[in-house]
Amino acid sequence: MTEMVRILEKADPVDKNDLYTQMGLTITCDPSERVVAVEVRPSMYQSACPRGVAK
Repeated sequence: MTEMVRILEKADPVDKNDLYTQMGLTITCDPSERVVAVEVRPSMYQSACPRGVAK
């Protein structure tokens, strides 16, 4: 994980945007409230969880 952070720190902003989109990451900023909301929806599990339904 540390290596991924290093790569992202140095990456071009356009490349970061593409990567974040592929990961299902959405970042929404509200500067007036000084709030950043982060949502992650990995595309590999959008249709069903591989572990099945929680009991």
